[in-house]
Order: sequence, then C-alpha cells, then structure tokens
Amino acid sequence: MLARGVFISDSSQEISLLLVSDKGIGRTTAFSNFTRVAPALFNNKPIVILLSCATDHVKSELARRTIIEVIADEFQAVTGMAVRERSSSMELSINPLIDCLIENKAFLMLIVDDLDVLYRSDSSILPKMAASINELIDIAESKSGRLTCTVSGSSFVLE
Repeated sequence: MLARGVFISDSSQEISLLLVSDKGIGRTTAFSNFTRVAPALFNNKPIVILLSCATDHVKSELARRTIIEVIADEFQAVTGMAVRERSSSMELSINPLIDCLIENKAFLMLIVDDLDVLYRSDSSILPKMAASINELIDIAESKSGRLTCTVSGSSFVLE
C-alpha cells in the first residue's frame, strides 16, 4: 500500500487486509493513531476513513442501512464529494464510490474496526449484515487501485 511515500495505485492487485487479533490488544488505538498521521505519510494524500462498528451511531446506522451507504455518507462528510447512485439500480453499490474516486483523482484507505461487535449486537442489525459483508467483500476484491480496506475484529468472535 505504501512505496516511497506514495499510496500504491496498482489496479492489478487487491490491496485489502483482514486483521483478527485478541481482544484488547490495541487495534483501535493503532488505527486512531494511524488515521491522525496518515496525511504526513503519503505524498498523494489518500483519504482515510476509520469506521468503528463499536460506536452507537454506527451500530444504529447499520441496523437501517448497509455498510456501503454508511461509508458513502462518511466519505461525503470528510471530503465534501458526493457519491452518486447509478440510475440503473436503486441500491448503492461499491461502483459509484470507485467512480467518484477516479473522477476526483482520489485514493481512499478505509478502516472498518470492531466488525465483531455487529455480530454481538441486538438482532435488529442482522437483516443488513449479509448485505454489508458482501459489500466488504466487493471492496476487498476491488482492483481499481483507488481503494484499500482493512477490516478488524476480535479473534474471540471472528475465528
């Protein structure tokens, strides 16, 4: 993902990571610190979004909507760039996000932290979980070179 201070945009590779570790090891702290220093690490300044599934706001949003919709809103809040839905589909998919990144010559580093919290949440979130997991798989398999995704969670639940 990083070579000589430049965010790699090699569209021939998937650039994603699943991080599973013991509970309380410091993933969230590491991600928070990385998010703060990331702008200084890269010459081409990727947009870094840390989406923590442990927050009440994110949990309530994911009970109503899929993760790509939550990511699109967060992306717009951080960048001011709107992710437009494609007219051929009523649902938002990963493609409009990638289109927006390409159109704006932008790069996105997405960090989805504490995914395991969603599995332990109340049952109201379960109907959207399958769609959200499929969207995360689509993000992970993206070969646009504009987007990376790191998903983390406690090994207690995700193993």
